[in-house]
Amino acid sequence: MHSGTAGVGSSLAHLRGTGVVLTNSAGIHAEPMADWVLSAITYFARGLDYQLAAQRRAHWAKGEFADLAVPLMELRDVRVGLLGLGGIGRAVAARCAALGMRVAALRRRPELGGAPEVAWVGGLADLPRLASESNCLVVGAPSPGRSSSDCPRARWW
Repeated sequence: MHSGTAGVGSSLAHLRGTGVVLTNSAGIHAEPMADWVLSAITYFARGLDYQLAAQRRAHWAKGEFADLAVPLMELRDVRVGLLGLGGIGRAVAARCAALGMRVAALRRRPELGGAPEVAWVGGLADLPRLASESNCLVVGAPSPGRSSSDCPRARWW
């Protein structure tokens, strides 16, 4: 039996011990999700949210951008905090670091460390630090109470 998603182990527990082989698509979503995250970071860092709102009001917002009333960030100045350092978190870290962003992360088992792109890795107790040091937080962790495809007994915070 195959599932096109990851993390379905807990919903198929009734098949345990039946001899049915279960497979899933774990890992295939990391790259497109990381692309989406990078798009969202760029959208807000470069003020596209403000531009779209101005467009809807038929307002030419040149002045607000010229006088810096609209806060803009260079991507190299963005500090990204990752909650979860699985496939999606690692793909996000690689893309963000490639553009000069500083990346830090939390994971269930911080003793495993992180990818070279990650400045530091902590556990749940480091959430206040991560939040205070980040311009944006990316949640790439399994939903509470759901299993991760890589670790069937995984439970987040």
